[in-house]
Amino acid sequence: MSVAELAGWIGAIMVLIAYYMVTTGKAEAESKAFQLTNIIGAGFLIYYTYNCEAYASMAVNVIWVLIGMNSFINLIKEGVNMKLKAKFAVVTISFLLLIFTSDIVKAQELEATGLNDQQSSSIEDEVSPPSQKSIKDEDDYDDESDLSDEFED
Repeated sequence: MSVAELAGWIGAIMVLIAYYMVTTGKAEAESKAFQLTNIIGAGFLIYYTYNCEAYASMAVNVIWVLIGMNSFINLIKEGVNMKLKAKFAVVTISFLLLIFTSDIVKAQELEATGLNDQQSSSIEDEVSPPSQKSIKDEDDYDDESDLSDEFED
């Protein structure tokens, strides 16, 4: 399982947990727990959908995060100092930058090796061992001269 796929599963589970919390009354839609679970879950889904090049779904999750962040910031405005708001903003921005830079680093590594994804998979196919049908048994040759003629071509 790739990192992106794992992130997708974590994000999906977190968004479902948030939905479950609200629908069962375990959390209010205006609660910090609900908003944070939604924001973090959608953040993981952004990473997954970006890596899958599912840009429509990624756009929905980016909007989901922005709405959640707006709600969360409104919730913490009451009685919380600006340091906490700044830390939250830094963590969120760092997370989003991590998502987008990981793909750029991967592309640069492939470029440095001079390969793209298609070339690297075709090289793996070329390196695969020969099939047993292509190897002849020694019994198929009458004498050593037949054997040496085979390898001269």
